[in-house]
Parts: sequence; structure tokens; C-alpha cells
Amino acid sequence: MHVVNFGSLQGHICSSGESHGITKLHTTQDRFEKRRVQDRGGVVTSGGLVNSVTTVTRAAGFHGDSKLRNAISRNPFFQTVGLSDDEEFLILGNANFFKYIGAQEACNICQSILNPSLKMLFYNFLLFDQSSKEEAMSQVSTLNYDALVSDFGDSKESSMIPDDESEVGA
Repeated sequence: MHVVNFGSLQGHICSSGESHGITKLHTTQDRFEKRRVQDRGGVVTSGGLVNSVTTVTRAAGFHGDSKLRNAISRNPFFQTVGLSDDEEFLILGNANFFKYIGAQEACNICQSILNPSLKMLFYNFLLFDQSSKEEAMSQVSTLNYDALVSDFGDSKESSMIPDDESEVGA
């Protein structure tokens, strides 16, 4: 699998119940990234912000701010990761996601969610009417964090949504 990242995106593969990072976080906490930003004319504040705007040192965007655009690299981190039968799924999340939910905890949660006995709970949530979904989600959290989970399995036991009616109520 080819992995390319920049910004605050992080990726972790869960293999046999263990989380393994497959991306590199590009922030001013990395002394090489900080030096590269400074060599390109960027200023790193005591709080770790590049030109007082962002902590990331590689990103797409910032088109309206030429000084920031020049200080931040648009070259992503690239690597190839070999996959084996032990890999269960991939978790992609932004910095806030992994700040509040650690990589191993995310792996554990995803294993629980992908467990066949719990997948029906999530399938049934998808069947709620919109107002019920909104009410349920209003009770969860207001933090801005995003994540995506991709299951490597191809068996019905690892599917989040039943393939046919026979699985409903199983």
C-alpha cells in the first residue's frame, strides 16, 4: 500500500490488535521540519505556530498568504507499506482525533465496532430517522475531530452494513 500524507493527517494500521503508525506528523515539534520552515523564511512562534497561523509544516492550501505558503512545504511524506494477513484495518484521523483518542485506543474501539455482534447496533443507527440521529449525535461531542476506518477484511463478519436482509436481526 502506498501512503502519502501531509498536514495533520495521521494513519495507523491495526495488526493483530496492535496499532502501528504508518505516517509522519509534520509539525514544528520535529526539529528538522522546524529548521526547514525557518530556512524558507518562516517564523516559528514559542507556541510552535508557523507565521502565527498553523503548527503543520507541510500542507496544501494557504493560497492567500504568500509568506506562509513559501514557509510550508507542499511536498508530502511518501512511503510504501507491505500488508500481510495480520492487518485488520486502517485508521486515518486528524491531529485532534489522535489527541483525544490515542492510536491504540482507536484500534481497540474499531475492533469492538467491527465485531459482528456490535455491527447491528451501528446498522440500526443508520435506519433512524434524521431527527433521531441528530438527537443521538447531539449527546456525543462537539470536538472537531475526524477519522476514517477502512476494513481490510472481505468476510461478512467484518462488514459494518449487512450484505442482505438475512443478516438483519442476526
